[in-house]
Amino acid sequence: MFSEIFFEFQAVTGKTVMQKDLFGVILAGGSGSRLWPLSRELYPKQFLSFSEDKTLLQLTYERLEKFTCHENIITVANDKHVAGINYQLRELEEDCKYNVIGEPVAKNTAPALALGSFFIQKNLKFEDNPVIIVAPSDHLIKDNKSFTEAVLEGAEIARQGYIVTFGIKPSSAETGYGYIKVLPEQKIGTKGIKTDCFKEKPDYNAALEYVKSGEYFWNSGIFMFSLSTIMEEFEKRAPEIINKIREIDFENPDSCREIYEQLPSISIDYAIMEKSDKIVLIPAEFDWNDLGSWEAIYGVSGKDNRANAIKGDVIDINCQNSLIYSSSRCVSAIGVSDMIIVETPDAVLACNRKDSQKVKEAFDALKAKNSDLYKTHKTLKETWGSLINLQSGSETSINKIIIRANREFFPNPAGKNLKHYYIARGSAVFRLENSERKLESGKSLDIKNESLVSIKNSASDELEIIEITKHI
Repeated sequence: MFSEIFFEFQAVTGKTVMQKDLFGVILAGGSGSRLWPLSRELYPKQFLSFSEDKTLLQLTYERLEKFTCHENIITVANDKHVAGINYQLRELEEDCKYNVIGEPVAKNTAPALALGSFFIQKNLKFEDNPVIIVAPSDHLIKDNKSFTEAVLEGAEIARQGYIVTFGIKPSSAETGYGYIKVLPEQKIGTKGIKTDCFKEKPDYNAALEYVKSGEYFWNSGIFMFSLSTIMEEFEKRAPEIINKIREIDFENPDSCREIYEQLPSISIDYAIMEKSDKIVLIPAEFDWNDLGSWEAIYGVSGKDNRANAIKGDVIDINCQNSLIYSSSRCVSAIGVSDMIIVETPDAVLACNRKDSQKVKEAFDALKAKNSDLYKTHKTLKETWGSLINLQSGSETSINKIIIRANREFFPNPAGKNLKHYYIARGSAVFRLENSERKLESGKSLDIKNESLVSIKNSASDELEIIEITKHI
């Protein structure tokens, strides 16, 4: 699967730097519940775009391609997100084969990292001990040049048997991040510093003391290590994870599910980093933002002269220090200060900026009610196209189905539901259980007693279909 290849790019010095052993593991399993209603369980924050035209996942992928090739990048995500990830990566380059591994059960970052590392080990085509960079898919980093320089420095230290993490110099007493304490007198390489301990998200007073000491960094969640080093650390610190992961047969999806259900749910910080004596921190000189809340989104957004971050069809009158986001309708805000207002076609969020971390409580409340509002948007995007819910009811639902050129849509089994399809644009081939029908624009089809297998668009233009379902 992987080819032995030399990678090169121009560093700041102008010299060509050769890398043949650098791999990337993108962790893309988050749900982004604190960014509801824009982020949903089936459309998490890494699928969203904020200050760029591309999504956070796409930006992460392109950031790694600055020093390696796409064959050497593995994305680990929940099974339910694999189709969306493939869709987004193919938007970058249609014909590439991407390595996306789906986890059947969410088990936090330690099993995900072990899975990605084992996948690399099983599929290597050369004998080197590769260096792996682990990158969360939901960070915003704009200074790719400085990031690439830091990665090269980290790779040299990782080759010496250390685990490298990139620390962010804290600008405030932030309680939403983990902290890492360093030992300033113990230098490794040009910029590396040995670490003393990891501290989980502290209360405000503790965070204030950390910042005042000058010996603490925010934990960026970006790590580097050689394959042999991380495997040795797993064997020593978390054998219950790596021993099970090694039993996985990547050709057998059932094998992965059976083994994953036996794994503990634990972060890589708890499983390895807090216990290891091999951690070296490189102070990050690149910009870094963990977009984990609407307050964080406000922080990276452009502002007007009253410090408002506004996107979409918004009328603001005497508002200040607020984020106002409209995706489908006009939002009018009058005299509000320090507010978060986010509109989507099916939900609206309004909260004080200081309460942005509590948005997860609204997400959890919807989940407890089994409401679709925590799970999906009205529009679902897939590799074949998109499905837009126009109306939902107990008796009838109406969807618009858009199928991309030369793609095929495989619907979920309809059961006893009655289906009516109207071709609004294009030409469709309906494959039924016992027959096949071709319909042109303006024609319609009722399906009552026969199962629909697929709808195919064999033309070069998009196909638009209105689907009306009568629930029985």
